[in-house]
Amino acid sequence: MMRDLQMPTLLAAVLLASSACSSEATKSETKTETKAAAEAETKAETKAGADAISPALTQALERYEALRSKLAADDGALQEDARALVSAAKEAKRDGLAAAAETLAKLPAEDLEALRKQFGEVSKEVVTLAAETPALQQGRHVFTCPMAKGYQKWVQLEETMANPYMGKKMLQCGSASEWKT
Repeated sequence: MMRDLQMPTLLAAVLLASSACSSEATKSETKTETKAAAEAETKAETKAGADAISPALTQALERYEALRSKLAADDGALQEDARALVSAAKEAKRDGLAAAAETLAKLPAEDLEALRKQFGEVSKEVVTLAAETPALQQGRHVFTCPMAKGYQKWVQLEETMANPYMGKKMLQCGSASEWKT
């Protein structure tokens, strides 16, 4: 009789253990599926970010780099590059960047202080754009200069700092920064 009472208990224990194993397998499959879905989403976002870099936006960033490079060399002849940046930014539908570059294009080449201050406004738009579109950060570096008047960050291609706000007198003034405004 004792044996007859143990049989249902044993059967219940086996069923319970089987259910628990099945549940763990389902949890493991769900975790794997969730991880795969997250990885696929990240890849899709990266591809979408890369696709968001239009030729006009690429051209705008090239013009920005030309402006930065000239200011780092104490060259105030920025008007042509600034106008090209305006056109590219408008084509890329970046109105804030276009407006800042348009103001820069109107400043006299001899007034490096005013050019550098307005370049800061252009830089603010570029840093904001790169912060919103991580694909734009690829191959670019962001720096900050604590001595700059106005906005203090800038973006450049080279890893070695070339400060557009201080130019030749303090080309290495500043430090690496983060992609946020």
